[in-house]
Amino acid sequence: MLKRVIIEGCDGVGKSTLQKKIEDHLNGNTFTAHWTAPPKGMPLYAKMSYMNKVHEHGIEQADLLKNHIIWDRFHLSDLVYLPIYSNGINYHSWRIDQILAQMQFIVIYVKADPKTIKKRLESRGDWFIDLDDIEKICDRYDHVMSKTNLPVFTYKTDLDNEFDAELQDDWLIEFIDTGGKNNESIF
Repeated sequence: MLKRVIIEGCDGVGKSTLQKKIEDHLNGNTFTAHWTAPPKGMPLYAKMSYMNKVHEHGIEQADLLKNHIIWDRFHLSDLVYLPIYSNGINYHSWRIDQILAQMQFIVIYVKADPKTIKKRLESRGDWFIDLDDIEKICDRYDHVMSKTNLPVFTYKTDLDNEFDAELQDDWLIEFIDTGGKNNESIF
């Protein structure tokens, strides 16, 4: 069964690192796209336009659908960041959520304590996100994840216990392999 995965979470939480781990699990047989969220990223219509033009970049859509798909962010990040940075919301994102549910996409919600995220962003010099907004962004992600139609696995990147981290990785792989049939998080 082909996997359709969206990885969501605040800047600095570890989405790209987790993406590489998932690609390794899927033996690299993936089409991966990294979408950035507002205020530094592209709006949803640009994301959809990109997907419609994928074939112009040498990948036929039919071939794309033969591969696992991993999106590092997509429509849910718009529902998080737009209300914070542009005082608006894109209601089309909820319609896209329904379509992606029909296409059997799953979401891996990557999260950490806001203090941990702030330290990571400070250490890498990320200036796109105001550090004072991190708690607001994390709260908004929690809200959006509770409303999505897609199966969600919550993956914490700030676990202190190595046993818990390994167990979480095992559960994550099972979640991906079953297409989100075990969408319970134990952490």
